[in-house]
Amino acid sequence: MILLSVCATAFAQPGRQSKRDKVEQLRIAFLSEELSLTVEEGQQFWPLFNAFEKEKKELKMSHKKLVMGMNEKGSSITNSEVQKFVTEMEARRQSEAQLEAKFLHDCLPILGAERTVKLLQAEDKFRRALLKEKMR
Repeated sequence: MILLSVCATAFAQPGRQSKRDKVEQLRIAFLSEELSLTVEEGQQFWPLFNAFEKEKKELKMSHKKLVMGMNEKGSSITNSEVQKFVTEMEARRQSEAQLEAKFLHDCLPILGAERTVKLLQAEDKFRRALLKEKMR
């Protein structure tokens, strides 16, 4: 409920900040609260989290460019181009999975096992609350 009211307030306020920035601030606050991060843990966790998010974003942009390139070819695509596309998509998805696995493994010494699992749950919980708010 707190998150939903904060979301509604954040989106209602005019200002320079973009919606994306506001959502990111809400996400940070939400995760900090859900994980009960101490100051020391936050100092270790957030740089790790930010580096993970940056790499994840770069992988998504690479994925998007690849798909857009295929879309531009339309029906003139050759069988070998499809084969290459599938191989590249597989490599990108494997990279995403490896990135997430490394991130979670790196979180273990900071958060411990229970809160590392809770991080995944909190991310999902935040996304669902955000979507719910957007649907209103």
